[in-house]
Amino acid sequence: MTVNLDEGQRQMLLLALAELALSRPGWDHSIREIASRFSGLEMYESFKLSNADRVRESRGPVGPR
Repeated sequence: MTVNLDEGQRQMLLLALAELALSRPGWDHSIREIASRFSGLEMYESFKLSNADRVRESRGPVGPR
């Protein structure tokens, strides 16, 4: 299957994946693999870190310690 996205759409998709990973930490590994298929692993991780404060208080630390 081929998906054609412009750069803005790709970034929006990576942001949505990061948001999903933050709300469902158990899915992080699978979601990271999807993000890597869009050549966006670094951006995905950046989105997760920049939005981690939303879940940190209720779920504990997110990301490397």
